[in-house]
Amino acid sequence: ERGLFCAVGDNKVATSPDGVTWTERTIPAGEWHAVCWSPERGLFCAVGSNGRAATSPDGKNWTERTLPNVIWHAVCWSPERGLFCAVGRNGIAATSPDGVTWTKRMLPTGNWTDICYSSGLGVFCVVGNGRAATSTDGENWTAYTMPNMYNDILVCWSPELKLFCAVASHGKAATSPDGKNWTERTMPASDRRGICWSSELGVFCVVANDNSVSSPDGEAWTTRTLFPGTWAAVCWSKELGIFCAVGGNGKAATSTPLFL
Repeated sequence: ERGLFCAVGDNKVATSPDGVTWTERTIPAGEWHAVCWSPERGLFCAVGSNGRAATSPDGKNWTERTLPNVIWHAVCWSPERGLFCAVGRNGIAATSPDGVTWTKRMLPTGNWTDICYSSGLGVFCVVGNGRAATSTDGENWTAYTMPNMYNDILVCWSPELKLFCAVASHGKAATSPDGKNWTERTMPASDRRGICWSSELGVFCVVANDNSVSSPDGEAWTTRTLFPGTWAAVCWSKELGIFCAVGGNGKAATSTPLFL
């Protein structure tokens, strides 16, 4: 493990050991949309627009890689499958065992906006514009309908609850035990942009413009105070015991469990 937060954006990447002090790093020029970490490979993998991918062993030194030329929205790692899986526009996915060599895969047609992996179920789950799809290998996918979910949708997995939780940019939420059957949930309306799960605290945390919400089950949500800003992503560090959120205009914020 690197003991680092890593955030990517337009032509930018930055790392921090604590979410407080950030150091800008050099990454190949481009619009970078998402980054994930593979403990097994000891590797960060980032994806972005125009078929961009890049890998780094330390968040500092990045090597550009080649993906099919579409806009890539999200990437995740499966330890059981030993695969990175990325999703993008026009029903395109790609898998890679090392972040270097990528194989194009076909999803059901659509604009898929996020992906996560469930170790408990052994499946990838993608979401986007009113639908979800699951796959055990990143190659063969089956699509399902999501209730009242549209536009950009984000998803994460709770191992403790054995539950997927998805949130949409128009302030809707849905939960599913399998990625197939989804139940609509009510949450405070806002432009939701990032979601993560804290196993240690037993809560989902979602960030949005100027606020955040948390939930122990994906069903009952409580609004929390967050500094004004356009917040784009959030993650949890079990080692530090903090959430870290990043957003527009070079903003970052951290929160202790007192947040809850």
